[in-house]
Amino acid sequence: MTQSVELWQEGENGELNISVKLYAKKDTHMRMVIGTAGQMVARMAREAGEDLSHVFLREVKLKLSVKLRK
Repeated sequence: MTQSVELWQEGENGELNISVKLYAKKDTHMRMVIGTAGQMVARMAREAGEDLSHVFLREVKLKLSVKLRK
């Protein structure tokens, strides 16, 4: 897995909007990260967003997307 930060922007209310793409080399890895009905990637985004909120002392809206790198 590799990642790329696509967006790092401060919002109007001081929150951080962060968008990260995760690249998997195999389809099976991609499916494991996404999880059933997207539950795993949503949980990762929520937990990482909460951790980042503690670091930056403000609300963080983290969006994760998973792609297959060919």
